[in-house]
Amino acid sequence: MSGDGSHDWKVFGAEDPYFGVLTDPRFHRECLDQERLAEFWATGEAHVVRLEQVVRAHFGREMPRARVLDYGCGVGRVLLPLARGAQRAVGVDVAPGMLVEGARAARAAGLEHIEWLEFEGGLTGLTGPFDFVHSFIVLQHIPAARGMRRIAEMLALLAPGGLAVIHVPFAKPGETALMATMRWARPRLPLVNSLVNLLARRPWNAPLMQMNVYDLNAVLREFQQAGCHRVHTAFSEHGSVLGVVLFGEKQAVAPF
Repeated sequence: MSGDGSHDWKVFGAEDPYFGVLTDPRFHRECLDQERLAEFWATGEAHVVRLEQVVRAHFGREMPRARVLDYGCGVGRVLLPLARGAQRAVGVDVAPGMLVEGARAARAAGLEHIEWLEFEGGLTGLTGPFDFVHSFIVLQHIPAARGMRRIAEMLALLAPGGLAVIHVPFAKPGETALMATMRWARPRLPLVNSLVNLLARRPWNAPLMQMNVYDLNAVLREFQQAGCHRVHTAFSEHGSVLGVVLFGEKQAVAPF
C-alpha cells in the first residue's frame, strides 16, 4: 500500500479491473459474463452521450473530438466511445493491468489507434495539445495535493478553444471527526488499514480505494489560470460524496 494509492490501483488493475472502474458488485471479475460486460460498456456510451448533450446545451457547439485525452482511463469505459472518429486518442492510467485490458477491448472494437500510457507520476512527459481532456471519478482516489498537480498538468495540455471535463469531489456530508481521521490514516498507516480490513471481514491486505475531497476554490483557480474562462458546472453524487463536473473552455481572452 502507498499513500498516493498507486500500488492499490495496480492491485485492482491486476485482480479486478472492471470493479475497480465501477464499484458495482455486478462488475466483480467472478460475476462478469457477456451480459454484464455489455452493461459495463453501455455505461461509458451513455456517459459520452450525456457529455455531448451538456456541451451542445451550454457551449452551443459540438464536443471537440479530434485529439482526446482521458486521464485515469482504466479499461477504456469512456475512452473507447470518445476515440471513435478521433485522430488521436490517449488513455493514461497508473494500473498496467487496466491498460492491458483496455487495449484488448480496443482491438476487439477496431480502435487500434488508441495510445495506452502508464503514468505513475506527473504528465509533463506527455505531448499535447488536446482538444478534449477528460477525467471522471478518478481524482477522488488521489490525495488532493497530488491531484491538484494533475489538474494543472491536464489543463496545460488543452489546446486553445479546447474543452476540459474534470470531475472532483468536494464534500462528504455527515462525515464525523473520527471518520475523517480514519480517512486520513488508512492510506498513510498500513496497520490501520489492515485492521479496518479485518474488521470488515476482508483480507488484511485488501487494496484501499481512497475517497478524497478537493478545495473547489483551488480547483477553479487552476481553471482560470489555464485560460478556461468559460466554465459550466454539473453536480454529482456518489454514495455519501458530493462532487462537481467542471466543463471548462479555454479562451484567448477573459470575458471580463
